Amino acid sequence: MHPWTSPKPEMPHLVLGFSFFLMLIGPATAEWKPVTNRQGIKVYHRDTDGPAIPFMATTIVDRSMGELKAQLLDFPSKPKWAPKLKRVKVHENISSREWIVSEITSMPWPMTHRQFLLHYHLMEKSDGSVVIRGQALKDPSLLKAYVDSKLILAQVDLLVCTLEPQRDGKTQVTFEFDGHLGESVPRWICRIIQRKWPFAFLEALSR
Repeated sequence: MHPWTSPKPEMPHLVLGFSFFLMLIGPATAEWKPVTNRQGIKVYHRDTDGPAIPFMATTIVDRSMGELKAQLLDFPSKPKWAPKLKRVKVHENISSREWIVSEITSMPWPMTHRQFLLHYHLMEKSDGSVVIRGQALKDPSLLKAYVDSKLILAQVDLLVCTLEPQRDGKTQVTFEFDGHLGESVPRWICRIIQRKWPFAFLEALSR
């Protein structure tokens, strides 16, 4: 029987399936607007009325996808190269494709440093690309266990790094973020971070 003509008891499955589809595509959002294009790094952002600082940045890196993937997944070593990242703690190494991680980011004085408490997933797609996706941890019991009360918890809807191999051995890297840094961040500082963070991140990854 065609799904649209299924009897009434099957409707909850259709609703759940449609809800899952909406979760995958995300809510309707404004278009990306170019902000800067320097050193081969293109940065875009979206307009927002709230505290969110959505951005996307992309570049071609003269390194193999495997090398970049290994660097991005070496969480303990990430503060050695990632801008403004003070320290990282891997709370749970769930599998070779799933982790719960805290990333502590420094903020200008007198603001409190931020804790990014993230549930990371690694996805390897059929086209050969690799997606490293992080979202805010939602489980209340895990939040209670891992949130540092001395820090301010950042709210992360989406943090994604996509690696796409190129024919010449280089890699296209796309870095995307949607969320906000929590309380006590003036809007003008959010705007600066929205421009500088993605550029500095990809610049560091290119070295």
